[in-house]
Amino acid sequence: MVPTSEDVLQEFGKGFDCGQVVVAHFAERVGLSREEALRVSAAFGGGFGEGSTCGAVVGAMVVLGLAYGHTVAGDEAQKGLMAAKRVEFQRRFAQLHPCSTCKDLLGYDVSVPGEFERAAADGAVVRVCPGVVRDAIGILEDMLGQ
Repeated sequence: MVPTSEDVLQEFGKGFDCGQVVVAHFAERVGLSREEALRVSAAFGGGFGEGSTCGAVVGAMVVLGLAYGHTVAGDEAQKGLMAAKRVEFQRRFAQLHPCSTCKDLLGYDVSVPGEFERAAADGAVVRVCPGVVRDAIGILEDMLGQ
């Protein structure tokens, strides 16, 4: 079940970032505790703090890796499946959003001191981020059911 925007905002209010919300949502299904999910995805916020790839997208890649990643050397079939899942996620995300970088999605370069605060004050964080998180989770919900 995809969380509501209000649910996502509640997680943000607790101090969690986009990637953390995505990975924590799937923690049990991919064999992690909520604490492990939050910890493993803690560095993704603000596009790694430099406005690069959105934390929700990076979190989605973690979830896909945990669900489909290969663990046996030479397992080209599983590696191929993982690659196909990555491409599918990226394609589906691109249908909803013209870009996947934090600074382009948000419209602010959070790597510049004070820009995240400006984005928050402008309402961009509340306007943009919950929807991106929900979209990433919705795509994954559908894909993990396949």
